[in-house]
Amino acid sequence: MTSTGPNMNGIVVKPATRQSIRKRCAFTLIELLVVISIIALLVGILLPALGAARRSARNAVCMSNIRQMTIGLVSYSDSNKGYLPAAKAPANASSLNRRILWQVSIWSYITSDGIDLDDIDAPYEYLAGTAFECPSADDQLGGYSTGDHTQNGYGLNISPLGSLGVGDFTSKTGLYSSKIDRELEYKRADLVVSPSSTLLLTDDLSYLVEYWHRGYTNHLQLGLLGAGNGMLAVINRHGGKGWNIAKFDGSASSTPFEEVPGSTNQLHYSATSALSPGLLLDAPHNIVDPIGKMYWVGRESR
Repeated sequence: MTSTGPNMNGIVVKPATRQSIRKRCAFTLIELLVVISIIALLVGILLPALGAARRSARNAVCMSNIRQMTIGLVSYSDSNKGYLPAAKAPANASSLNRRILWQVSIWSYITSDGIDLDDIDAPYEYLAGTAFECPSADDQLGGYSTGDHTQNGYGLNISPLGSLGVGDFTSKTGLYSSKIDRELEYKRADLVVSPSSTLLLTDDLSYLVEYWHRGYTNHLQLGLLGAGNGMLAVINRHGGKGWNIAKFDGSASSTPFEEVPGSTNQLHYSATSALSPGLLLDAPHNIVDPIGKMYWVGRESR
């Protein structure tokens, strides 16, 4: 216990009471406000940086997914006389007489995990948490889908030529006027004239993709097919500027909207006026230029 007494100078020193100690240790209101302001400032500085780091990490994972799937598709092609898997394979005994998506066809090239053939139908839950889903799918239009997991992943280009044969190019009414034909066909990589210039795989809201999925504008518009479907619906996965895309030569890159060609005619993105690959090739160059034709169909003319 501290006693009261004179110090060496004869001055009486009183002991510190608990109340005075507490009073000296407390923050003033101004000090608290300063601390809170500093914390708020730091949070304001760090949050955008953390968000950017998170987006960058997710984009890297997405790009890795794209590359894995591209390797899987090329490996499948090497094992099947140059044919790629159909976007939705025709019924056969191995799939219990049901349609199987291209992801199932290359499954063994991507992962050693098994797949239950009883689970190959919608909502395709076997895709959840795999390389077949984009890690940024929760940022797309409508958010992450649990009702159809193909909407969280990537689309395979169904416009290039394949197992139906070159003969379709000689017919004005041919060349896959039926989307079902294009969807069920096994594409041939060797019929793509410039593999480095032709899209193979991309971020998409479907398991398949065609030029009109790109959308007429990178601003979502009501009445346009791309506004609620395809590539345009998922453009926010990677900052609203573009998509991660792989080409037939195996290359992959983040591609801005402006570098993905399409038609200059806005009507060609409507539900009733989207062009088949044959009509895309027949279009005048001021509507669909040679770069756009090569990008989607794998050649510039029939």
